[in-house]
Amino acid sequence: MRNSYAIWHWVLTILISPFTICIFQNIVMRKSIDASFLLLGLYPYLILFGFAFSIPTLLIYLCCFYFLARSKMPVLLSKLILIAVAVVGIIITISVALEQM
Repeated sequence: MRNSYAIWHWVLTILISPFTICIFQNIVMRKSIDASFLLLGLYPYLILFGFAFSIPTLLIYLCCFYFLARSKMPVLLSKLILIAVAVVGIIITISVALEQM
């Protein structure tokens, strides 16, 4: 795996997540389209907070990436492990942030 994989995975996750939230609200929660446009109006702030809250997960992700890149593990399995690390990190971050509120 190339070193840019980890960074691109992180950046694209932060950039795409506000759109994912809008789709989730419209389809699953049946919120109005106006609420989604309001959310997209907050896009720069969502990116900023996404960046700030994802730094701990990114550091763990980069450590795992370093060790997986050095191992002889198949690339597909390495990517699956990295995605699992990212998902678990996001869940932990959200649970900690919600606990603080």
